[in-house]
Amino acid sequence: MNAPLAGLAAALVAAADAGAVVAALRLLPPGPGAAAVVVACFAAVSLIGGALGASRLAAALRQLRADLAAGAAPIASGTDAALLAAAFLLFLAPGVLTDLVALALLLPTVRERLKVRAGMALLRARMARAAAASAAASADGPATPSSPASAG
Repeated sequence: MNAPLAGLAAALVAAADAGAVVAALRLLPPGPGAAAVVVACFAAVSLIGGALGASRLAAALRQLRADLAAGAAPIASGTDAALLAAAFLLFLAPGVLTDLVALALLLPTVRERLKVRAGMALLRARMARAAAASAAASADGPATPSSPASAG
């Protein structure tokens, strides 16, 4: 992601988070305690989500270690561990949108869909590289083996 696009994305996330806080404050009766209630709710969501994310991440890491010890390819367990680590970090980041994305990453169906999409993208990239290598090889012409008998 280039720098201007990343800056725009960060600004949009910050604006959406600020809008969520303002919307939450409007739901509460006016008073000095309203802001404290909203902040406490957001902090509780982050703490509970972080604890849940950490426990799921620990389980995924145990599965990853078991797969590695068994000599199995740790593709599924490694992907799960990476997505759950991202969820854990997103829960620690302040903001409503980051908490929603983190919560979605905790759902097994969301992780499965992401794994399928990532696998398809990897397959397409490999096929494109193979096609490019094949095209480059055919552009060079047919390979003619040189034999020592014809050299003399």
